[in-house]
Amino acid sequence: MAKSKIPHSQNNSNLNPNPNPKPKPKPKPKPNNTAKSKAPRQGFDPLYKELITTYLNQLVETIAPELASCLDFSKAVAQSQELYVYRNKALHGHKKQVDHLFEVPFLSIEESAKILIHVELENNDDLETMQKRMLHYFHLIDLKFENLDVLPIVLFFNQKATPGIHMKTIKKGKYFETFQFNFMQWGLGNDDAEKWLKHKQPKPLYAALATHMKSQTLTAEEIGLNALSLVKNTEKNDNRVTLLLDYIESFLNLTPDQKERFLQQIKSTQGVDQMYQRWSERIANEAIMQGLEKGIEKGIEKGIEKGKIEGKIEGKIETLMTILETFNVQCSTQEAALLKSISDARRLDEILIAIAKNQGQNFHEMMMQISQMPSS
Repeated sequence: MAKSKIPHSQNNSNLNPNPNPKPKPKPKPKPNNTAKSKAPRQGFDPLYKELITTYLNQLVETIAPELASCLDFSKAVAQSQELYVYRNKALHGHKKQVDHLFEVPFLSIEESAKILIHVELENNDDLETMQKRMLHYFHLIDLKFENLDVLPIVLFFNQKATPGIHMKTIKKGKYFETFQFNFMQWGLGNDDAEKWLKHKQPKPLYAALATHMKSQTLTAEEIGLNALSLVKNTEKNDNRVTLLLDYIESFLNLTPDQKERFLQQIKSTQGVDQMYQRWSERIANEAIMQGLEKGIEKGIEKGIEKGKIEGKIEGKIETLMTILETFNVQCSTQEAALLKSISDARRLDEILIAIAKNQGQNFHEMMMQISQMPSS
């Protein structure tokens, strides 16, 4: 099959490679999250991956709009082949894997016409190293999928790339040009957050990516508030809202004072406050259920270890005690005896769920009420 021609993006204004390679910089730390009041629900890599997979169409629409209009993103397939290049010839065994590779069919060409979208997310390497790696990745992908065109994209989260979206070119051959490789580069770390948060064609993806950008006019907490407002106005899917808020919470770099102002601004912004509250409650419930599951496992294990013949009741009681310990709730001798006197498994389940939902805050009142009921 003949390779299809890739339309050029209107943003492709910089067609020349960086002629002056920068000296190798000192390594920078991973994305800031030390100032967060709560840790992200997931690791950073899964958040990156889920964001790019969910909003691949919006990424391509932004970087190569003419091409994006020709593609059927509803049928995009993520490729799971393990493709590696060595990061440095001197570091044998230090391999770098292709971050994201998607096979996307065209809308109105023959059924077999497809293109590969290759996306790399970079936070540490300098420009020269990353540009060479993009070329090496391209050779690997081209060998594996020799009949498909490739759109290579690299997103720089650090401040080592020119702000905005550009086409970069690598030419091979000092005295005789034998090869020219083009890829798209978005310098997020130096880009203007306000430009994308207040874009004339706003997209939910911009709310997440703005957390990696700078602003001459917006404070860090204002970037966060504008990002939440953009999510509220452009995304209606609950799961995607949760993803975006997870991402913003994880990568928005706020000091404790900024975090406090951020939360106060959320409370005074109609619509955003309800959305953020629903997200917070969902995260809290997930944490509770995770703790509940762990407590159940520990409780059952303890019940089995004690060799109880009628292990069901004892296991539930052990689960209750473990969850109380998790929530730092002190159970008195009388309360422990009251729990052990309950022989109804269903009532124990109700108590367990109630404790988990309220993180043990209502435990003592609950025990007081139970003590006044007829014993089961």
